Amino acid sequence: MKKFLFTFIFIFVITPKTVLADVESWYSYWAIGLASHNYSDDMENMIDAAESIPGVERSQGAIDMFGFYWPINNHSIGGFVISGSFDRLQDNFDDYFQINQYLYGASGMHFFGEEIGDGFFLRGDIGFSKSSFQSNFLADDESDYGSGYLLGVGYGIPISWNTRFLITVTYSNKTIEGDNYTSSAITVGGLW
Repeated sequence: MKKFLFTFIFIFVITPKTVLADVESWYSYWAIGLASHNYSDDMENMIDAAESIPGVERSQGAIDMFGFYWPINNHSIGGFVISGSFDRLQDNFDDYFQINQYLYGASGMHFFGEEIGDGFFLRGDIGFSKSSFQSNFLADDESDYGSGYLLGVGYGIPISWNTRFLITVTYSNKTIEGDNYTSSAITVGGLW
């Protein structure tokens, strides 16, 4: 037990203070971008049919918000983030319906550059997923919680000593109430 306690104190208390001397104590991450969605067959057919109606336009987007991370070492951070995306169909009369997807996940990023926020990086999220349906001509609806994951690759550019610009390409997969929701996105954001 003493050996375990000594190892724990050395790894998680003493080592980070010496190894992470030039790393910030925590980070916040926010991003916005474009997305492309795929659904189970029935929903995909319904959206394709609606999109083919003259005058109907489709817009899709992605967002990462409330991301908070803590350093693991000089190249990796871990924390949590809310990843969301929307898929909206709207006609010339301003009638619309929109599908929103959310992933409330534990998240990690590993950077291959000289420091956190520099160079190529990998990202992985896993957690709880949820979807909602909004419309101005039908009743809004919200799903139960499901599960999901997100995988990403990107590039970080340090702008100043505490600001990094991140470009990320992601793929997410969510299983909600027996249906499968997937999305691919490209986002631009900041890590502070």
